[in-house]
Amino acid sequence: MKNKLNPVKTSTKILALSAALTGLLSLTAQAQISVVDGTPLTPVQSGSTAGASVSDTFTVSASANALVVELFDRDSQNTTDPFTAGLTWNGGSPQTLTDAVGEPNGASSYSWVNIFYLYNPTPGTATITATDTAFPPQGGAMAMAIFDLTGVNTAVNPVAYAANLASGNSLSITTSAATPAGEFAALAASYGNGGNYTTFLYTTSDSGTLNQVDFNALTAQDFGYELGLSGGATTITAADTPGGSTKMAEAGLVFAPTGVPEPATLALVGIGAALFGMFRFRKHS
Repeated sequence: MKNKLNPVKTSTKILALSAALTGLLSLTAQAQISVVDGTPLTPVQSGSTAGASVSDTFTVSASANALVVELFDRDSQNTTDPFTAGLTWNGGSPQTLTDAVGEPNGASSYSWVNIFYLYNPTPGTATITATDTAFPPQGGAMAMAIFDLTGVNTAVNPVAYAANLASGNSLSITTSAATPAGEFAALAASYGNGGNYTTFLYTTSDSGTLNQVDFNALTAQDFGYELGLSGGATTITAADTPGGSTKMAEAGLVFAPTGVPEPATLALVGIGAALFGMFRFRKHS
């Protein structure tokens, strides 16, 4: 006599199998994202007084599959992104970088920090120029740092985070609780119209490795990145511990390593697991 169908038990088994297989896929071995060129970080500035643009010449290696540019623009007097002209990589045929995140500080003058990226840049040497398209008459210092990466999952868009503060000496961004382990965070922050740049530093709530460079572009600035995020919600804080209160901005861009499945792939595996469970149940019923 054949077993009668028990909808509750069947559904439970199917869901359990689906979750198990989906979980196994999400634990696929991941390649470690690492920096290929541009370490240690070396910011290039437009000068100590003013500059409508900032440029740097960079070489992308054949092993790199992502290019990252971190930017700072002081006193752009702009409430909208000053880098609307965009950035181009000319390692071969021109490629346009994506302006993934830009954040002004929280008070008048609106100094900006931005992070651009490009997947699969053509290997070679070229000059990248960033221009403030709304350059104010009084001017403002600008700065740029460039590096490239290997091991990035270029099928997944990076996730942007940003925050600002009108007055303070500490500012944080926190990644999503769903962030997988092993991801990479590019970081850029600014600290008002003053502050001691030698003490304006990043700290992280997890066990990832921070690399950063603090410098003075008429204000305290910090470019950097965190390798190997632990996963889940990670809080990355830019702070000038002994400093006074002033306006701040922080931006972060989190990249997934190869081996992290796309959400659509996980969904397909879940459906496949459910169908497999139904097939097995009917076969043995």
